[in-house]
Amino acid sequence: MSRGLRLPLEAWPEAEHHIQRAQELAPQFTAMSHAQWMALIHYEWAGSEAEFRRVMKEEPVDHRRPTKLAYSVLIPQGRLEEAQCEAQSSVEGEPSERGHRLVLALALAYAAMGDKPEALSWLDVAYKRRDWDLLQINCDFRLDCLRGERKVDELLKRMNLEP
Repeated sequence: MSRGLRLPLEAWPEAEHHIQRAQELAPQFTAMSHAQWMALIHYEWAGSEAEFRRVMKEEPVDHRRPTKLAYSVLIPQGRLEEAQCEAQSSVEGEPSERGHRLVLALALAYAAMGDKPEALSWLDVAYKRRDWDLLQINCDFRLDCLRGERKVDELLKRMNLEP
């Protein structure tokens, strides 16, 4: 019994139809969703980035947008330096809201590239911001390459976790 669940590939056409309909009804609220959709479903990196930047320029109020741009477009393409700049603009200011998921994403991306110092630096930022994603540090396989590092062990101790 499927309980109404479908594979993502089966659900995309219907979801895309609903996103297009939502854009017709409320274009001011869905432009950012469209930019993310272009990246997630169609892998249209240039178009997605252009849409993100257009919306960010026209409506600079939402400070989560640089995070979404970096997380949805820049990091998947390996454009980590640009993502880091977007992260800085998101992280500075209101630490409880801005750059939430991007901080750990940057740590993971740098870890995957083998840049341990940069990965450890971003893990420290995540700790200072009390990023809830960091709670998975002991079981996230993407951080295996950092296990046993002195700075990771110290971070775990600060979090009252076993290294």
